Amino acid sequence: MTKKIKFIFFAFILSITFIACNPKSDPQLPPVLTTTAATSISSASALTGGNITSNGGADVLTSGVCWSTTIDPTISDNKTTTTSAVSGTFTSTITGLKASTTYFVRAYATNSAGTGYGNVVQFTTLAPTIPELTTTISSINQTIAIGGGDITSDGGLTITSRGLCWSLKSGPTIANNKSSDGSGSGSFISSITGLIYGKIYYARAYAINSKGIAYGNEIKFYTSTETVTDTDGNIYHTIIIGKQTWMVENLKTTKYNDGTTIANITDNTSWAGLTTGAYCWYSNSNSEKDSYGGLYNWYAVNTGKLAPKGWHIPTSADWTTLVSLVQNDLGYSGSNGKALASQWEWASAKTWAGLTSNLLIGNDLGNNNYSGFSALPGSSRTSGNFGYNQLDANFWSSTSYSSTDAYATWLVYSESGCNIGTSKVNDGLSVRCIKD
Repeated sequence: MTKKIKFIFFAFILSITFIACNPKSDPQLPPVLTTTAATSISSASALTGGNITSNGGADVLTSGVCWSTTIDPTISDNKTTTTSAVSGTFTSTITGLKASTTYFVRAYATNSAGTGYGNVVQFTTLAPTIPELTTTISSINQTIAIGGGDITSDGGLTITSRGLCWSLKSGPTIANNKSSDGSGSGSFISSITGLIYGKIYYARAYAINSKGIAYGNEIKFYTSTETVTDTDGNIYHTIIIGKQTWMVENLKTTKYNDGTTIANITDNTSWAGLTTGAYCWYSNSNSEKDSYGGLYNWYAVNTGKLAPKGWHIPTSADWTTLVSLVQNDLGYSGSNGKALASQWEWASAKTWAGLTSNLLIGNDLGNNNYSGFSALPGSSRTSGNFGYNQLDANFWSSTSYSSTDAYATWLVYSESGCNIGTSKVNDGLSVRCIKD
């Protein structure tokens, strides 16, 4: 063998040895994964995802799901992107889908070697529905409120109109006052203008698609910026009715305005024999305080110290002025009782008394409370015994009638009017205050 041939042979053997002693690392491949079955399917969205069982020998850079209306979708079609899942399971929400449509979806994961796909999963979106949305009110002044809504689902159809609607009665619709704030899903801002100062309003966001109209949750708000705080620190809203300013809630103080504690009497016999000021909660239950406030005897009213300073317990003349105004200007088909009664908690006169007229306070509650006075049926305590709540609301005046009686005003679920008469001075009635 010549020297040249020997050299070539030696070099060949050396190169083979070098290669054998320096093996390459494992080759890199696209990730391996599976697709999760679709859940939470609506007319416009679905929840799915994947499980990355192998990264293919390289870090996963991005993952998600891709979908289309044809089989074997790729990342060139619609896709979600999830950068946090480098291995294991992940979820993705698919949005913007069309209603009543079949889709094919695959999970995908991409590394430096390429993109791997999971198995194909098929699902069909639900039939179109009306939208889903919520209502917001963010700021209020005397005549303007700023609010809006958030359309969380378009029902699988395009939102053609949206906005806020509002009214002095609960359950406003677009047949009442409304704003128009464009189209499409998502959140929007709306302005409510032309409000009357010192009133209670109800507002709901609305959204319309070709399936119909939907309303968000109802929000109750006051255009009065004035509130009143009693000696206990309880805060009351106010409302202007004519030239009078009233508290919207029943008084619930346990102290006179000079800080003196009012006696809380729970025993029936003791209550019936009182000749000094006292209060109780309905059925002697603290849980009734926020709903109905306190029930006070007239001795507490007659101290002149029950109302917060700057306010007073209404006289009989104050009540007459209110009822006259409501009857003449704010009544509902002649029912001044309905105009003063709240829109909730009143017993049905159709059920309890077999009376069907919608002029009665307990019937057709949606047409109650046009005045905003919001009288709740907190009942009373007579001879120490409590009546049934949901049947009547009873309010003291500060005007005496005799040594045993004082003027009072009351509403009854089975009547249409507001009554002014007298009650025994040791009865327990609700109290509303009026501004001096």
